[in-house]
Amino acid sequence: MSIIEKALNKNSPLDAEKKVHQENSNDADGNSIEQSELNKEYLSQQSADYDSSSQVQNSAFKNAAKTSRKIEINLEHLEDQGIIVPSKERSILNEEYRRIKQPLINNIKGKSAHPIARANLLQVTSALPAEGKTFTAVNLAMAISQEFDYTVLLVDADLLRPSLNDVFGIEERAGLSEYLSGDVDALSDVLLTTNIPKLTLLPAGKKHHLTSELFSSSLMDNLFNELSERYSDRIIIIDSPPVLSTNEANILSRKVGQIVFVIEQNKTTQAQVKEALSQFDDNSVLGIVMNKSRIGNSSGYYGYYY
Repeated sequence: MSIIEKALNKNSPLDAEKKVHQENSNDADGNSIEQSELNKEYLSQQSADYDSSSQVQNSAFKNAAKTSRKIEINLEHLEDQGIIVPSKERSILNEEYRRIKQPLINNIKGKSAHPIARANLLQVTSALPAEGKTFTAVNLAMAISQEFDYTVLLVDADLLRPSLNDVFGIEERAGLSEYLSGDVDALSDVLLTTNIPKLTLLPAGKKHHLTSELFSSSLMDNLFNELSERYSDRIIIIDSPPVLSTNEANILSRKVGQIVFVIEQNKTTQAQVKEALSQFDDNSVLGIVMNKSRIGNSSGYYGYYY
């Protein structure tokens, strides 16, 4: 059975049986902009002119890479967005993400039917912008950071519409783009350790008009090899661009071990889901998260289907 048949028939996210109340129905991607306008914005940004002002920006990013790489995250700022924060209290959203993370961790531990290469590299994506992929990636990272046996590296790989800086309330600084384009000397120059135990961030950095080429480079392959093999206890979560907006998500899907695909109910059509899933290899290990499924008039839910 193909990956599309598995996702849309056997484990159809559009016919949810198990749903849990979502504490905050607003996702970190935003959802107030018309879809067509979002797609146009992706493509227009990709073809934008890079004039002399970009040289100033480049200098600022290089200087930022040399400053202190330990950052303090405001937990109240996260909590206000509906993000899981370290706490002794149990919450419904926390419980839901426990369910979401468990099959992913089981695969990393080798408990799947077949061995999964790079199982600790997790791509979080969606068919369209503003479906909640960043909200899902951040909450998944926060949930896994509470594990005793693992640390988490959260990577903002959406170089055209980066979101992690806003979510975590941190200033723009050098990141993945600078590393792949050779503007920084080492990966350690752009990694950000945080006051959240076991959580490290890799921001997107500056926008780059050759994002697909950067992601297809041998340096990107080497980076993913190093991330997946160097630390056996590290799980890498990659906030990816949407599948139908750019080619970058397709490129990334060939480099990771597991894919978490986010669908917003009553927004993404089955045709769009099928088109997006057709971009993945049939052997991809895919989990589907249903975002903002509704029962009644007001309750928001998350469901997970693997």
